[in-house]
Amino acid sequence: MHELSVCQSLLRVIEDHLPSTDCRVTVVRLRIGALSTIVPEAMHAAFPIASESTAAEGAELQISRVPIAVRCEDCGGRTELDAPPIICGFCGSVRVRVEAGDELLIESFDVEEPEV
Repeated sequence: MHELSVCQSLLRVIEDHLPSTDCRVTVVRLRIGALSTIVPEAMHAAFPIASESTAAEGAELQISRVPIAVRCEDCGGRTELDAPPIICGFCGSVRVRVEAGDELLIESFDVEEPEV
């Protein structure tokens, strides 16, 4: 399950962007494209393991799935798809450019800072 190493990498990025080492992450929001090899259910299973002893331990993981979006090189149409086959929804051409759906992004995360 490569989702565990993906979670570990995401958590390193998040920790690098925390305002201080005393902060606690409460929510992590991800955008995962339908073409990515990431399985959301596996991410939900791996996240609590990867976040143990980190600033995000106990944080909620929220995942938004991004559909595949393609632009047709033949007719210029833009089509959104939930899964392959990747073809133009207007003319049926396979000559398309992927515009969205292959991403894995940290959309945002919520942080609680310690009281002073």
